[in-house]
Order: sequence, then C-alpha cells, then structure tokens
Amino acid sequence: MTELVRVRVDASLKEDSERIAKEMGLSLGEAVRLFLTQMVRRRELPFSVKARSANNDILAPFARRAKRLDSFYED
Repeated sequence: MTELVRVRVDASLKEDSERIAKEMGLSLGEAVRLFLTQMVRRRELPFSVKARSANNDILAPFARRAKRLDSFYED
C-alpha cells in the first residue's frame, strides 16, 4: 500500500530538483523515495547537517568558554 506525501517547496527548488533528478535518470518522486528509504535504513538523514556560519558567530563565545572550562578541569 502506498501513501501520498505532499510538501510545499519554492517553485524554483522544485524545477531545479526535477531537472537534476532527470539528469540522473530519476523522477522527482523516485528521488524522494530514495531519500526516505535511506533515512529509514540509516535512522538518520543521509547527509550531514551543519549550522550556518551566522549561527557559529553567535555560538562562538560559548564554545570558547566551554574550552576554557574543559582546560580548567583537566589539571
């Protein structure tokens, strides 16, 4: 039994994704099924997700403090 999954995305993202999938010999639906299959098999996203550099700028002071605390407890 199959289910229908509907997702709202920007029109240009959909068009670019369809074009790239077609270059790979896939439909967009097949590409999405591959993504979902890999996510279930791995029990994680099939690619790494990293914070943007803007977030890194916000978090940098906290990371520096954490490093100083770590070095304090190493002695």
